[in-house]
Amino acid sequence: MVFVHGESYDTGTGNAYDGSVLASYGNVIVVTLNYRVGVLGFLATGDNSAMGNYAQLDIIQALHWLKENIVSFNGDPGRVTLFGHGHGAAIVNLILLSPFVQEGHGPLFQNAIVQSGSALSTWAVSYDPVWCTQKLAVNVNCSRHISNSRALVKCLRERSWSELVNAVPLPPKYYSCFAPSVDGWSVLPKKVEELMKKKQSKFAEAKVMFGITKNEAYSYLKQHEITKGISEFRKSQMIRTYVQNVFKYHRQKIYEILDHHYTDWNRMSDKLSKRNNILELLSDGQYVAPLIKAAQYHAETAETYLYAFSYSTQTEESLTENVHGIHGDELPYVFGAPLVGGISPFPATYTNAERMISEAVMTYWTNFAKTGDPNLPRNQTSLHGGRVKNRFVNIDWPKFDLENQQFLLIARRPTVRHHYRGQKLALWLDLIPKIDKPDGSDPSQHLLHNSDNSSTFDDYSRLIPSFENIFPSPPAMPPIAPTPWSIPKGGQWSTESTLPDETSDNVRNRALVQPPEGSTIIKGSNPFSLHNPEEQSTAVISPVDQSSDSSESSVPLSITVAVGCSLLFLNILIFAGVFYQRERIRKMKRRQQREDREEDPDEVKLSRKIEKENRTAAGAACVESVSLMSNPSSNQSPVKDNHSPQINSKSAIPGKQLPSLGYSYAVVPNQTSSPLHRSHGEPPYNNIPLTTFNPGDRPGGNTYVPAGNSRGHEPFTRTESDGTTYKVINKTGDPGGSNNAITIV
Repeated sequence: MVFVHGESYDTGTGNAYDGSVLASYGNVIVVTLNYRVGVLGFLATGDNSAMGNYAQLDIIQALHWLKENIVSFNGDPGRVTLFGHGHGAAIVNLILLSPFVQEGHGPLFQNAIVQSGSALSTWAVSYDPVWCTQKLAVNVNCSRHISNSRALVKCLRERSWSELVNAVPLPPKYYSCFAPSVDGWSVLPKKVEELMKKKQSKFAEAKVMFGITKNEAYSYLKQHEITKGISEFRKSQMIRTYVQNVFKYHRQKIYEILDHHYTDWNRMSDKLSKRNNILELLSDGQYVAPLIKAAQYHAETAETYLYAFSYSTQTEESLTENVHGIHGDELPYVFGAPLVGGISPFPATYTNAERMISEAVMTYWTNFAKTGDPNLPRNQTSLHGGRVKNRFVNIDWPKFDLENQQFLLIARRPTVRHHYRGQKLALWLDLIPKIDKPDGSDPSQHLLHNSDNSSTFDDYSRLIPSFENIFPSPPAMPPIAPTPWSIPKGGQWSTESTLPDETSDNVRNRALVQPPEGSTIIKGSNPFSLHNPEEQSTAVISPVDQSSDSSESSVPLSITVAVGCSLLFLNILIFAGVFYQRERIRKMKRRQQREDREEDPDEVKLSRKIEKENRTAAGAACVESVSLMSNPSSNQSPVKDNHSPQINSKSAIPGKQLPSLGYSYAVVPNQTSSPLHRSHGEPPYNNIPLTTFNPGDRPGGNTYVPAGNSRGHEPFTRTESDGTTYKVINKTGDPGGSNNAITIV
């Protein structure tokens, strides 16, 4: 007997359960195991980067190990029974549906016991595995890889396990986030109900025992609500939240039906009776109805047994305020805790009647593990019940079939009954499925009354509309093109949108709800949206009367603002370009003006005069203008004839150079305002006059050396902005401190 624990999909361990009493009493081998839970056991990306369902693979691998090695423990590999409780029962149910357990060399197990859980419950499979993975990525700063699943998985692997576990997002209420999911592979290749209808599967062949307790939904209520009860308003909140998240069509009608049927009309209404009503409703909707439906599918092809456990340990009754048969109440009796004075994690004090119940339960469970029949091979006896009469002795547990639907009620006075909670389950299995379907009615008929009022819901932050988008975003806007929109009679607008993950199994429809005039708009209050991860729904907008035309103009206004902002940004770019071009032209003009000013008008006149004299004297065609600057002592000397050497071909004036003729020069003073000798401030001259030169040892090349500085400087070269080339020629006549220079223009 292999036990699968199932406190939740996020926590739990098989180490907490001691199977020694059950093994000893029933003469069986009890195996408890561990499997990966939470994000480590169920993370899925919707592709082969992370397939999910690692928890089921862990259990299947354990079954393979048992098949090969159980003989060493005197076990029989041909008589293996897999049993689980709660979420563990849902996993057992899902493993029954997986073709993975039928592959290989023979079956891995023969029988199964499904206690207080099934694969058809809303919490049994993931609400949306891809959404949960992407939301986790946002919480651990891996959101930049959301579009690349391989990179996303790599980023998540770089985080510590504690970071991942603490960052798991909360799912919508009554759903699970990191849980088993349809992977399109061999673990869970199709939707659960499709697999249950198959006639050739492990689920259709194995013998299965199903079981439930009376108040499975005990954990959905707070402790003070259990002890003191709930008000009518609180009951309404919980029903509305359940209807809003679980159903898609005709919600108001479904709400009224459930509220009516789960009201005790035969007694005075008080808070405790309302507590019992809501416990019964949630237990039936979340546990009982899905399990009975799974039993009905199974009974079509294989032997099925059903029990209902309706007893609570007397030492705990004071804590539960007379709430009997809550989720998990049968576990201490399955593991034999009353026979040994209690074992962890169960209570330690039991009565003789409770010991008798534990003996009966262990006998049924071990008989079923051995033969597939809870009545054989061992008869019911009571060794530890004392004088308490064993009322199970004369009871024959019948099979569950579709016609009679018989089951065993396990209680102080056990009995065989039929059609467990038949009238209430007829609502869940027959009436409500007929109502919760599209029928072409007006979309507003699918909304709960006052659905935009958050105070009318329980845990409003966990309504499904709050989980549609990973990143906060404004309310969805209709597209400009009218194609996706339809306007039915009565002014009803409808459209469809999808979640960020556009895989075939995860496509969702969204809703845009326009609240009535005068109502308060609440962020995320979209009461008509995704509700069943396996199906699509229609999105609607409630009617808007003519007095609310201003609200309808918000869409074109938003478009206008967006276009205006775009045009403003474009204008800014154009202005920046024009301004840059204008500054560039201004700089070019200034440079041209500076070059024009460098052409001295006095020099032009002097050049013309010399040219005229030369034509008269020798008929020369070109005149060179040479300025001489001498030291103070030479400034007093009389005018001399020109004995300057021939000027080389690197003159500043291009073209053919003619020999200069003899003519007179005027002394040029050191301090002059002539532009030819003024200091140049532009680079690369560093504010040093071009007429200044140190006639010492001349460095190699055409290098400019300031007076009193022996270091060479960068050579004078022709610049882009200069129309003339300046060349300094060393006239090594006067050594040492003479300050003579010749500038050729």
